[in-house]
Amino acid sequence: MSLPHRPLEAATSGDEPIDHWRRYEAELDEALVNPYWDIFRFTEALPERSEIVRIVGLFLANRLLKGTEHQCRRVLGSVSKFLAMVQEGYRQTYGYHTRIHAADTAITLYQMIQVYEGSHQLDPLDELAAILAAFAHDVGHPGWSNSFAKALGTGDADDPHPLESMHARETAKMLTAAGLDGLLGPKRLCMIQEMILCTCMDYHSRMVAKAQNYVNEDLPSRLSVLLHAADISNPTKEARLSQVWSIRCSFEFWREHDLSRKIGVTPPVSVPSRSLTSPGYALCQLAFYKNVALPLFAALDPNSEWTIRLLSNIQSRIDLIAAYAPPSIEPTKQWRATDPELDDESADPIEDEAPCSSDGEPVVTPSVSSERDPDADVQASRRRSSLFRVTTIGK
Repeated sequence: MSLPHRPLEAATSGDEPIDHWRRYEAELDEALVNPYWDIFRFTEALPERSEIVRIVGLFLANRLLKGTEHQCRRVLGSVSKFLAMVQEGYRQTYGYHTRIHAADTAITLYQMIQVYEGSHQLDPLDELAAILAAFAHDVGHPGWSNSFAKALGTGDADDPHPLESMHARETAKMLTAAGLDGLLGPKRLCMIQEMILCTCMDYHSRMVAKAQNYVNEDLPSRLSVLLHAADISNPTKEARLSQVWSIRCSFEFWREHDLSRKIGVTPPVSVPSRSLTSPGYALCQLAFYKNVALPLFAALDPNSEWTIRLLSNIQSRIDLIAAYAPPSIEPTKQWRATDPELDDESADPIEDEAPCSSDGEPVVTPSVSSERDPDADVQASRRRSSLFRVTTIGK
């Protein structure tokens, strides 16, 4: 498994476009204020859908650098080069870890910085560094978990998060190739790497604890919390968009579950099998919403619009399950911003032994890079990839 050569070639591809985002400025302005704004429809309407990262990235970079000495062709050209490399580095065309997810995460992080960091008056370059981390935080993602990556023998044996280590390392290379390392400086480069590493779900409890102590944390920790939250923010979207993201995420889980069985590996409980009933599918979502997303967003602010929408989406999943099994589910509650009552019982994913079928399968075939199918990495030999030779990264 490796990034295609094209990302680094993009760094020397000549003059970079820095203004083509302007034709979409009004729509992207709406994205920052309208929770019903649909990034999927926006992407579908682009002449070149693969340009979603660079268009959104240059829009945000211009907002962050407006009125500063850094809003110049040289800096924006380097940002454009970096974004071009990043969008080439995303391997999947369907699923969760895609260019669209990168752009959506960056938009959400920008919104959260305005809300939670407004009183700190951040240096524009700190904000720029955070946004660039958001765009690149899943670059090269193969569409499966660290558990499966380790089962394949990729990464260093003692690295608990080979995927995030790879994302951080490749991001550092691309920042240097784009000429942004000098502008950002060593401290911000280390902050970017820390932010990306903290998107690993193994650090979720730590991020919740830091969110509870948010005002007393240092800048890298605060921005790491916000990126971690933005990365898993799909349950906080408007209900229809939240469902689209859930389907994409579930597709990756189902695919990994099937691939694990294919190579004789027992999938972890965090990677459920294909659910062929609506209650089973809803339960898989509900466990994540209640036990993972809600504690983090409630720790940041139980009265925020993100938390309120999340509670509403949790209730919609409960209502869906109740429609199939009314005796075991409490009637609908009206969630309020203060002191919401939650069912204390954990919702365990429903396991089934259903074979891979077209049931629930998206119309679009997932993955990959035009260069290779990531399933080709699933070989009995479990070759180690040079992409996963992890070195110590700044914490």
